[in-house]
Amino acid sequence: MKDAASRLDEAQRLIRAGQPRRAFMVLETLCASIADNDSALAAALHIHLSDACFELGEYSQSAAEAGLAETCAKRAGDAAIIILAGVNKARAAYQFGSYSVCEREGEAALAQAETNGDALLISRACQILIIVHGARRQFAQATRYGEQALAAARRAGDAVQEGRILNAIAQTELGITLARLHPHGGGHASSLDPHETAAERDRLIAARDLLITAMRLTHTPEDAALFTMVEANLQRVRILLGEARATLPVLRKKLRVMQEQGRRHYEISLRQFYAWALRVAGHPDEALAQIDAALGLCRKGRNATRIVEFLHYDRSLTQAALGNHAEALKSYQRYKQFAAAWSTGSGASAAADALKPSRPGRVLEPFYVKRADRLLREAEGAKLSTGKLAALCGVSTRTLQLGFQQFRGVSPVAHARNLRLERSHQSLKQGNGNVSEVAARNGFGSLTTFSIEYKRRFGESPRETLARARRMG
Repeated sequence: MKDAASRLDEAQRLIRAGQPRRAFMVLETLCASIADNDSALAAALHIHLSDACFELGEYSQSAAEAGLAETCAKRAGDAAIIILAGVNKARAAYQFGSYSVCEREGEAALAQAETNGDALLISRACQILIIVHGARRQFAQATRYGEQALAAARRAGDAVQEGRILNAIAQTELGITLARLHPHGGGHASSLDPHETAAERDRLIAARDLLITAMRLTHTPEDAALFTMVEANLQRVRILLGEARATLPVLRKKLRVMQEQGRRHYEISLRQFYAWALRVAGHPDEALAQIDAALGLCRKGRNATRIVEFLHYDRSLTQAALGNHAEALKSYQRYKQFAAAWSTGSGASAAADALKPSRPGRVLEPFYVKRADRLLREAEGAKLSTGKLAALCGVSTRTLQLGFQQFRGVSPVAHARNLRLERSHQSLKQGNGNVSEVAARNGFGSLTTFSIEYKRRFGESPRETLARARRMG
């Protein structure tokens, strides 16, 4: 049994070092020699198998192994593995989009960890609760769990766990940023374009700094796997800060490492990040190849996970960037099918029927609404008819009108007028020109109409805004 224990320790080290395939092989050789009646060793075996399967992208198997670990741990009276099994079941539920199951398992694990007074396990249980509440846009709860997790990690004196929590807190900050900048983005980072992030630049920089600290804390040979994903998350923030080109070599290198290690779970995520960076950097053809490769890996894993629908959404944006509007529409429809499957509970695999998806049902806005919005912003004072705008976006006028009504609550014409009013408001607040000049520069031919619409929107006349700016200037 001493040899079995040392092999279990070896497998754990391999998982932390980013070698789950090798760890799985080590653990497989132990399955025959560790009988389930040796509950303590069997519990350790199954929890390590659960960890390895998760890293390999086998989420159903990870949940199943966690269940076996819990059963064995209860017989052995091993509270720590019972708690870790709950955390692993929560992680698998999250991947299947079953946020309610994830939250329930995470809270149960946290309650037991608090009863046991184990600071490190409290931090581990809080970690998954940070993630699931962030995904649900319940940011106050995510922040509260983040504070609790960070304090517990520090009490435990575990710098690596502290790095994990800082990584999770940074994702919460990113989620808050996405929610503020793009309420139709559903928390999916690549639904945002970097030009939209200026208003939240300070928060993004704060998230970047948290991730840099997390990298420092997790940069150990024993925790190479964790360090890789923290660094990858840093690249997501850098893309939003307008540094997409600079992220390409980093993401390419990390992707190669994930492929070599057989870590499908992280390879899929990295391909998605890399595709996003490629698209933003002006290489949509290469981005499409990465997305299709990621979708192939998802099919190979035989698991329907929440990332699949986002990959189809990204595919629609990438096809649109290539000018393939018909294919973009097909990918968007495919994305909506997956989103609907999750909302009705029909998207889970047979092995995970108990994991009923429970995510917010609102879908992300389509590529043609995003493109029309960008074209209108770039047009500044020039006017674009709805028909011309629809043609530039590769859809019918009716489709564009319905898209704006559904996702922006206004017609394309009203949205364009609101953008021109916003630009006028900013110019007047800065004292840039007189009222007539500002109105003309932003496409308002009638000064009377401009003044009426401006006052209706901002509660004061253009002259009042300009006068206040000059008094303060």
